[in-house]
Amino acid sequence: MVDVNQLLFDFLPKIGVAILCGSLIGFERELKEKPAGLRTYVLVTLGACLFQLVGMELTRVWVGATDPTRVASQVVTGIGFLGAGAIILSRGHVKGMTTAATIWFSAGVGVGVGSGLYELAILITLVAVGVLVLLTRVESQLHTKDRHDYKCSVLAICEGADEKVLAALAKHGRRVKVTGLSKGKGICEISFTAREDAEELAALQREMTAITPELTFKSEMAEDG
Repeated sequence: MVDVNQLLFDFLPKIGVAILCGSLIGFERELKEKPAGLRTYVLVTLGACLFQLVGMELTRVWVGATDPTRVASQVVTGIGFLGAGAIILSRGHVKGMTTAATIWFSAGVGVGVGSGLYELAILITLVAVGVLVLLTRVESQLHTKDRHDYKCSVLAICEGADEKVLAALAKHGRRVKVTGLSKGKGICEISFTAREDAEELAALQREMTAITPELTFKSEMAEDG
């Protein structure tokens, strides 16, 4: 039986800290309009905190009959299914990994709060929010997240166009790789793969067609695997 003092001075502070930590993570996710938002993270953090509190209370009541670390390990295992549900596969590309990771992380925060590690839980939550905010800006500058693999081909009937096309493609470095070159009766066809985002691919097409008006540029997204 839980007495009033334990409820007011032990459980309620932990519940409050769990709500605070879950809200900080969830608010950042909500601002970015992610599928899992404020309510999800608060509930995950609270749920993990509750499981840990129950495990510790059972250990106190039945000394030696249970182990709170076993409860924590089951929380980690169980939250994996929720995280897996947040991951989707779209056109061969995995999405939702960050959402799944933050759900898993918030469960860990809840376990920490339930164990009474307030300072650690709050500190690591602030660090996580900082990572989500600051590294998102770094990723947006690198814009690697929006790049996809494309199969491209250029068909030209201009004499010497192949050399100009190859020279232009060479400027793109490792993101563009020539896979084939064929010539015949004044026509040349160059095949290559390109890892670009939508804007870069459009710029590449403009660059190719500017070499000669008598040039056809084709591209399609490559399938993974």
